Formats: sequence, C-alpha cells, structure tokens
Amino acid sequence: MNIESQIAAARSAIAGTDGVIRGRRKPRLGKPGGRGSLFFSAKNDGEIPVRNRLQRQYCYVIEADTEIAIYRTDALEFATSFRALWPTFVVWDRRGRASLREVVALRGAAVPEVETRLHAMTLAARSAGLTLDVITTRDIHDLCNLQILEAVYDRGGRRYRAEEVREPILDLMQLMSHKAPTVGTLRSLLQEHALPSGYLEAAIFHRVLAVRNGQTFGPDASIGIWQARKARSGTTHFTIPEQVMSSLGRCPDELVGNPGELTAVADGVLAAARSGHDAGGRDD
Repeated sequence: MNIESQIAAARSAIAGTDGVIRGRRKPRLGKPGGRGSLFFSAKNDGEIPVRNRLQRQYCYVIEADTEIAIYRTDALEFATSFRALWPTFVVWDRRGRASLREVVALRGAAVPEVETRLHAMTLAARSAGLTLDVITTRDIHDLCNLQILEAVYDRGGRRYRAEEVREPILDLMQLMSHKAPTVGTLRSLLQEHALPSGYLEAAIFHRVLAVRNGQTFGPDASIGIWQARKARSGTTHFTIPEQVMSSLGRCPDELVGNPGELTAVADGVLAAARSGHDAGGRDD
C-alpha cells in the first residue's frame, strides 16, 4: 500500500468492537514486562495503542493542542532498504493536512542508532511530501506541566467539551469576583449548583481557566480566567506579572488571569471571555 493510501486508510479508521483504533503496526499489549498500553483519546473518540510511557505522555500534549483535529499511532510504514520505519504519530490539523511526529527519549551524538533512524525517516517523509517533527522527552516537559496536564485531562478534559463547561464555569467565577478564587472554592460551588466536579478540570484543560504557575494542583491553588489576546479588539485583559504562566504550556499569544486582579476587572473580563474565548480554547 502506498503512502497516500496508508494515510487515507488511517484517517478513516474507526474503533473496533473493543473500542480500540488500531494502526497497521500491532503493538503487543499486555506482554509481561512490556510497556504497551491503551490511551483513551477524546479527539479520536476511542482508545489508541501506545508502545511506551513516553508516547503516552505525548498523547496528552496532542489532546491539548487545539490545532490538531485527530491523530493515529503506528499507522504509517515506510519500507526502506535500511529497515521498516514506523513514525509514532500521524496527525491532521483542522485543515485536514497530515504530518508526522516521531517521539524518542534522546537524540544526538550519544545515540547514533537513533540519529540514523531519524535521518532515514526524515528522508522517507520528505520523499512522500510530508513533514516530520522529532519530539524528545525534554520537548514534552518544556511544552507543558505534564503532572497537571495528565490530571486535568483524565479527571475531566476527556469527558467534557469546552463548549459544555465554559458558560457554567464563567458564571461561577463571577460569583467569586469579590475574592481570589481557588480550586477548593470553585469545587464547592460546583457541588452547590449540582454540576459535575470534573467541570473544573475540564475548564483548565480547555483553557477556560488556568492554575497559577508554580502551585501544586490542590484545593488551595489559585485559579484565574484564561483569556486569548485579540489585537485591536478593545477587549479588557489582565495585567500579567512575569511569574504567572500557563499551567498547560508556553503560549506567548495567550494570557493567564492573575487571581489577585479579579476584583478590579472581573465583569469586563467575564463578558469578554464569553464573547471572544473561542479564539483561544475551542475544542470542536
């Protein structure tokens, strides 16, 4: 099967009766001492196989990437004279354009066999008109606070969509506009209003809310509204201290609300968030 046909088949693949979307390469899941497992993907609406923990960690990053629509694992094979090459991920952006991601623990002179494989894979991808990005362990940890990302995805992000949680969460944040909100106070309000507890984690995952950088994700952690920057829009924004960053990654075009400033600008920001937040956190 040529590369174009493989990509088309991968994109149209659906979950089997067991709920798993399998690629052409079949990892040995459940092997004693093995590291293969299944990851539930909200973007793919099914479970996908991953061969090791590093690949699983990068799945969380992909799920949080609003530019990626769907993705598959081990779905594409390059048959070369060197060996059969299997890029870890095939991803499609929201315009339907496919590209490849290869996840490795390390690269460089210290691991020449990895560099040889990556070089061959890059050439094969280029000949097929595809781009290949190499992702290392360091890249994953530079992109996000993995501990928080895993927690908010598993506890709510994979279950509730952005449009489902945005309005209820912003309404509750308005009730707390007279004080600095925390994870614990918002959790209590969700319970009082008979809303799912997982809405809190889903709101953080979908960038409706953000946790103040450097804080452990616990009841006392300060939270604020994540507001996308809009040029010449007249939208009110928080003034953000340098130490306040997103808990989900480095996004220079987006701002994270400083809970200490909620009192002064709560009404304006909440109104702006309702009317313009889709630019920064839509997940559909």
